Amino acid sequence: MPEPSDRLALIEMVECSHLVAGYIHGYSRDAFLADRRTCDAVTMQVFVLAEAANRLSQDGKTLLGDIDWRQIRGLRNRIAHGYGSVDFGIVWEIARSYVPDIGSRARAALPGDADLPPAS
Repeated sequence: MPEPSDRLALIEMVECSHLVAGYIHGYSRDAFLADRRTCDAVTMQVFVLAEAANRLSQDGKTLLGDIDWRQIRGLRNRIAHGYGSVDFGIVWEIARSYVPDIGSRARAALPGDADLPPAS
Protein backbone atom coordinates (compact mmCIF):
# COMPACT_ATOMS: atom_id res chain seq x y z
CA MET A 1 0.00 0.00 0.00
CA PRO A 2 1.38 3.43 -0.93
CA GLU A 3 2.26 6.12 1.60
CA PRO A 4 -0.58 8.60 2.32
CA SER A 5 1.12 11.39 0.32
CA ASP A 6 1.71 9.00 -2.59
CA ARG A 7 -1.90 7.82 -2.42
CA LEU A 8 -3.19 11.32 -3.13
CA ALA A 9 -0.82 11.76 -6.07
CA LEU A 10 -1.78 8.35 -7.48
CA ILE A 11 -5.49 9.16 -7.20
CA GLU A 12 -4.88 12.44 -9.03
CA MET A 13 -2.99 10.56 -11.77
CA VAL A 14 -5.88 8.12 -12.20
CA GLU A 15 -8.38 10.98 -12.35
CA CYS A 16 -6.33 12.87 -14.95
CA SER A 17 -5.97 9.74 -17.05
CA HIS A 18 -9.73 9.21 -16.88
CA LEU A 19 -10.43 12.81 -17.94
CA VAL A 20 -7.95 12.64 -20.83
CA ALA A 21 -9.58 9.43 -22.08
CA GLY A 22 -12.96 11.12 -22.02
CA TYR A 23 -11.72 14.26 -23.75
CA ILE A 24 -10.13 12.42 -26.66
CA HIS A 25 -12.70 9.64 -27.03
CA GLY A 26 -13.87 9.52 -30.62
CA TYR A 27 -11.27 11.99 -31.84
CA SER A 28 -8.83 11.41 -34.65
CA ARG A 29 -5.49 13.18 -34.50
CA ASP A 30 -6.66 15.74 -37.06
CA ALA A 31 -9.92 16.43 -35.23
CA PHE A 32 -8.02 16.83 -31.98
CA LEU A 33 -5.55 19.29 -33.52
CA ALA A 34 -8.43 21.30 -35.02
CA ASP A 35 -10.14 21.68 -31.62
CA ARG A 36 -8.08 24.14 -29.56
CA ARG A 37 -10.37 23.82 -26.54
CA THR A 38 -9.80 20.08 -26.37
CA CYS A 39 -6.07 20.56 -26.97
CA ASP A 40 -5.97 22.96 -24.03
CA ALA A 41 -8.03 20.68 -21.78
CA VAL A 42 -5.91 17.61 -22.53
CA THR A 43 -2.68 19.57 -22.13
CA MET A 44 -3.84 20.81 -18.73
CA GLN A 45 -4.68 17.31 -17.55
CA VAL A 46 -1.32 15.98 -18.81
CA PHE A 47 0.33 18.82 -16.87
CA VAL A 48 -1.62 17.97 -13.68
CA LEU A 49 -0.74 14.28 -14.11
CA ALA A 50 2.95 15.18 -14.47
CA GLU A 51 2.76 17.43 -11.40
CA ALA A 52 1.26 14.57 -9.39
CA ALA A 53 3.92 12.16 -10.69
CA ASN A 54 6.63 14.59 -9.61
CA ARG A 55 5.22 14.56 -6.05
CA LEU A 56 5.60 10.77 -5.73
CA SER A 57 8.23 9.49 -3.35
CA GLN A 58 10.84 7.12 -4.71
CA ASP A 59 8.81 4.23 -3.26
CA GLY A 60 5.70 5.55 -5.00
CA LYS A 61 7.55 5.71 -8.30
CA THR A 62 8.76 2.15 -7.77
CA LEU A 63 5.12 1.03 -7.40
CA LEU A 64 4.48 2.16 -10.99
CA GLY A 65 7.36 0.23 -12.50
CA ASP A 66 9.58 1.27 -15.36
CA ILE A 67 8.54 4.81 -16.31
CA ASP A 68 10.87 7.50 -17.63
CA TRP A 69 10.42 10.04 -14.83
CA ARG A 70 12.93 12.42 -16.40
CA GLN A 71 10.71 12.74 -19.49
CA ILE A 72 7.65 13.35 -17.32
CA ARG A 73 9.48 16.16 -15.49
CA GLY A 74 10.61 17.56 -18.83
CA LEU A 75 7.07 17.50 -20.20
CA ARG A 76 5.75 19.25 -17.12
CA ASN A 77 8.43 21.93 -17.43
CA ARG A 78 7.75 22.40 -21.13
CA ILE A 79 4.05 22.95 -20.52
CA ALA A 80 4.61 25.21 -17.49
CA HIS A 81 7.32 27.40 -18.97
CA GLY A 82 6.75 27.28 -22.70
CA TYR A 83 3.03 26.76 -23.15
CA GLY A 84 2.94 28.90 -26.28
CA SER A 85 5.39 26.53 -27.93
CA VAL A 86 3.72 23.26 -26.90
CA ASP A 87 3.35 20.91 -29.85
CA PHE A 88 -0.21 19.58 -29.63
CA GLY A 89 0.76 16.73 -31.94
CA ILE A 90 3.10 15.52 -29.21
CA VAL A 91 0.38 16.05 -26.59
CA TRP A 92 -1.90 13.85 -28.74
CA GLU A 93 0.71 11.08 -28.85
CA ILE A 94 1.27 11.29 -25.11
CA ALA A 95 -2.48 11.27 -24.43
CA ARG A 96 -3.00 8.21 -26.62
CA SER A 97 0.16 6.23 -25.91
CA TYR A 98 1.38 7.03 -22.40
CA VAL A 99 -1.37 8.51 -20.27
CA PRO A 100 -3.57 5.37 -20.30
CA ASP A 101 -0.63 3.19 -19.20
CA ILE A 102 0.37 5.56 -16.41
CA GLY A 103 -3.24 5.78 -15.26
CA SER A 104 -3.57 1.99 -15.26
CA ARG A 105 -0.36 1.60 -13.28
CA ALA A 106 -1.48 4.22 -10.76
CA ARG A 107 -4.87 2.48 -10.44
CA ALA A 108 -3.15 -0.88 -9.86
CA ALA A 109 -1.10 0.69 -7.06
CA LEU A 110 -4.38 1.61 -5.33
CA PRO A 111 -6.18 -1.74 -5.02
CA GLY A 112 -9.79 -1.53 -3.93
CA ASP A 113 -9.83 2.25 -3.66
CA ALA A 114 -13.45 3.44 -3.85
CA ASP A 115 -12.43 7.06 -4.57
CA LEU A 116 -11.35 6.29 -8.13
CA PRO A 117 -13.29 7.06 -11.30
CA PRO A 118 -14.37 4.04 -13.34
CA ALA A 119 -11.67 2.37 -15.44
CA SER A 120 -11.54 3.68 -18.99
